[in-house]
Amino acid sequence: AAGLNVMAVHLFIIYYEMLTAITLPVAPGAFVAAAIGGANPMKTAAAAMRLGIVIYFIPFFFVYEPALVLQGGSVTTFLQAFSTCIVGIVFLAAGIEGYLLGVGRVRRAVRPFLVIAGILLGIPEWRADLIGAGLALVLYAFLLRKKKASALG
Repeated sequence: AAGLNVMAVHLFIIYYEMLTAITLPVAPGAFVAAAIGGANPMKTAAAAMRLGIVIYFIPFFFVYEPALVLQGGSVTTFLQAFSTCIVGIVFLAAGIEGYLLGVGRVRRAVRPFLVIAGILLGIPEWRADLIGAGLALVLYAFLLRKKKASALG
C-alpha cells in the first residue's frame, strides 16, 4: 500500500464512501432531507457540501498520521496530532465559512490564510505544525485586535 498504514487507508475509503450522502451529483442524504423539508434538492445538496466541506479533509489527516486511528505511534504522538488537527479544522472551517470563534465574521482577504493555517496544522510534520500554529496565532491575534478596535470606535 505504498508505505501507508492499511487500516488508515481502509478507513479513508469507508469515510469517503460515507461522504457520498452529501456529495453532488448523487447526494441521497441531501435529497431526502430536501424532500422532507420541501426544498430544492440541488440547492440543498450544494448547501450540504458547502457546510460539510471540512469533513472532506479529515480522512487525509489520518492517512498521513495513522496515530489518529490508533495505529502506531505513542500516546503523546496521538495527543499532539489530535490537538493540532482539531485546531486545524477550526481554522480551516473559519476560512471556508468566514466565521471564527471569538472573532465573528472574517473578511474575504483573510480567509485564504485561515485555510492555509488549518491545512498546515493538519499535516503530521512538526515543521508544518509550527508554521501553521504561528500563522494561526498571528491571524487570531490580528483579528481579535481588529475586532476590539472596531468595537471601541
